[in-house]
Amino acid sequence: LEDMSEAANPEEYAALSNQLRSVRMRMDDLRNKGRNISTEFGSAESMLSKWKTAAKAFIAVKLVGYLTQLNSAVYRTRKEFAKYEAVLRNTFQSQEKAAQAMKMLQQLAADTPGSLKEWTEAFIKLVNRGIKPTSSELTNMGDLAASQGKSIDQFIEAVLDAMSGENERLKEFGIKANKNGNTVKYTFRGVTTEVQNSDEAIKNYLLSLGQLEGVAGSMAVQMKELEGVESNFGDTIDNMWNKIGKRMEPFFKKMYSWASSFVSDITKAVEPLSDTFDDQLEKVVKLE
Repeated sequence: LEDMSEAANPEEYAALSNQLRSVRMRMDDLRNKGRNISTEFGSAESMLSKWKTAAKAFIAVKLVGYLTQLNSAVYRTRKEFAKYEAVLRNTFQSQEKAAQAMKMLQQLAADTPGSLKEWTEAFIKLVNRGIKPTSSELTNMGDLAASQGKSIDQFIEAVLDAMSGENERLKEFGIKANKNGNTVKYTFRGVTTEVQNSDEAIKNYLLSLGQLEGVAGSMAVQMKELEGVESNFGDTIDNMWNKIGKRMEPFFKKMYSWASSFVSDITKAVEPLSDTFDDQLEKVVKLE
């Protein structure tokens, strides 16, 4: 078109001019579409970046929440274990004996549907009544309780009551009692046994019931069921939390000590102001 003269060939010149105009319009159209695509792509990229940021924030919040729950579980479990350990130490007046007892109770909790809390509380009740049961004796008690669909705590309460001459709770376990002077006749599953009316004799008889056929192994059977498996899993988790909590216990104690000192300092700082306020208020009341 630049090499042509419009006057020499007006028709061809006009045709080429129209083509050039059309090409320029098409180029402008493509250029505008390119800009739109670039803008849209930039918006999409920005949106994707925002989604990534939101996803990271969501994960961070969930992680913080999980860690908070984890820390809370560790703290609660360790606090409970520490309480039992302290009670056992005080009961036996010996760190070594308390540790041995705790180890036995942890093993019972692992092998039976009962939790460590249940076994420890039951054990402490017995020890405080002068009874220091072995692992096998506790198992006998647990088997009898399980055979009747009762908890170990319920059976121990019934045993302690029976040793005090109260036999009402034994009926919950299918055991009937009839006092006769210095002896007591107990009937269980149609079999009547007469024993001396003494703490030791009553305890020995009730423990022996856990060895009867159809009673012995009741907890072992339950351990194969869902409830037993769940209980065992819970004890495993608690044991793990306790081990972690033992490592963190110095930190927990230090944190509470610092917080207590901090609050105490604030109280001391506020106390004079409080006294002044009370004094001024008293004067205002008198004036009124």
